[in-house]
Amino acid sequence: MVKHKQEDIKKEGITWFAPSLAPKYRYVIELKSNKMSIGIEDCLSKKQWNKGDMEKADYVTPANTIPDAAPVDYVKCFYDALDCNLTDISPVQRTLMRLEGEVMRLELTMNIRFLRSAWVAKYSFDLDPVSLGQIDVLESKVRDQHDELEHLRRELKAVRPTLFVTLEAYQKDGKGRLCWNKVQCDEFVVDSHDGVVKARCEGVYRIGGVINSAPRTYNQTVKLLKNGVSIQCSYCAYVGNNHCVSTPLDCITLLKEGDEISVTTSCDTVTTSHLSIVSVVN
Repeated sequence: MVKHKQEDIKKEGITWFAPSLAPKYRYVIELKSNKMSIGIEDCLSKKQWNKGDMEKADYVTPANTIPDAAPVDYVKCFYDALDCNLTDISPVQRTLMRLEGEVMRLELTMNIRFLRSAWVAKYSFDLDPVSLGQIDVLESKVRDQHDELEHLRRELKAVRPTLFVTLEAYQKDGKGRLCWNKVQCDEFVVDSHDGVVKARCEGVYRIGGVINSAPRTYNQTVKLLKNGVSIQCSYCAYVGNNHCVSTPLDCITLLKEGDEISVTTSCDTVTTSHLSIVSVVN
């Protein structure tokens, strides 16, 4: 006989029953001491139904048993059945019907495959109505508002506008770093004294620039550094003394919160150099 380790688990979410325009229901499936409970709530009317203290034998029959499955496995299976999308060809179907005495019957039907066998398993739960006080209804409404706010936050984050920052530098410090103009926004902080651009928001960015300088000899360079390590190096064209050249930089890189970007050059700086940072992936 296979012995299964006892495990407490709780799964919850929002589900619906065909058609998709039907009312939505909040559900909670919980396993404590190998006893399972299922509860649902009409998100509109706030009516609730529940079936608790179910032993494995209360919902598993010879026709729907899954070989070697423990109660925690069934909980995960029921959660998947309530959480998935419904289509006509979906391997999982779920229904909710009203019985006498305000009892609601929840039926979950799914295709089971084990080794070379396959069969259709149906699980049925008769959920009893739950009496609610005004405080219970109020708590439920507050929970719905919290969920809606979280949903809106996720949507706003997903449509965050593309970040675009432009910087200018007229000189370099003693370490050869170009000193960009001071900028402070939600995504970056730039201190004009040390030439460091510090990221405050993780993302993939394209960093491009034009460094205007006057090389004094051959093999002088412009480098783009991340956390002090060169990630791109461009050689400045030397065409003789007192000639100015423009050296481009263009790089796509992942920046994590706290990463530092800087640009160094061994050439003498002349006129204004430019650097732009644009988000590629939010």
